[in-house]
Amino acid sequence: MMKFTKFLCQIISIATIGMATAAIANPISISGAYKGDGYILDLSSGGEYHSCDPRNRCVTIPRTQSTQQGQTYIWKRNGYSYQVTPVGNRLKAGHYTRISVRVIDTKQRVIFDRIMRYQ
Repeated sequence: MMKFTKFLCQIISIATIGMATAAIANPISISGAYKGDGYILDLSSGGEYHSCDPRNRCVTIPRTQSTQQGQTYIWKRNGYSYQVTPVGNRLKAGHYTRISVRVIDTKQRVIFDRIMRYQ
């Protein structure tokens, strides 16, 4: 029984280290404030998605609701998908000259597709 308990503790330790490494290895690497066509997107709050339209209607989605597919970062809320992909030159860590922002609705239709510039 003692060997089994020790073995189980080792497995739990390895799994915990693996999960912590995965969380650290995949941080959101796009940050900064971006603007385009009256829209503002702020990715400065530790991976939080915060955007406002020209009429100052805003949406904020915490980092905990995000995933990554290649260079595209995706936040999901209420069936909508908010996708951000760097498309311009990298200025410094996390900042790009331009990003592509797409919003996909619950029926998988693209309802917002803009290129935004770093501010």
